[in-house]
Amino acid sequence: MLENNTRDINEMKHVVRAAINMDETSIAKEEELISRLWTENKGLRELLSISAQFGSYKNFPSSVSENSKDAEMQTDSSEASVLSEPDTLTEKSLSK
Repeated sequence: MLENNTRDINEMKHVVRAAINMDETSIAKEEELISRLWTENKGLRELLSISAQFGSYKNFPSSVSENSKDAEMQTDSSEASVLSEPDTLTEKSLSK
């Protein structure tokens, strides 16, 4: 009876470890994707701002330029709680 319980507990321990490893791998992939998208978004906003500033994007209304700066500030402040920088996301998940 005790041997059966011990064997069952060991099997459950291995299943739980496998689940934790899969979850950690999934989290790492999601964090990497978020980091890449965050960086890409920042770069695209900079390119759009530069193209509007130097007139290569002629259909870009000046009010949109101001709105994109406001949107960037809103995005930055809303991301600050989640991921002000991509590195902070990793730090937050490690502290959990």
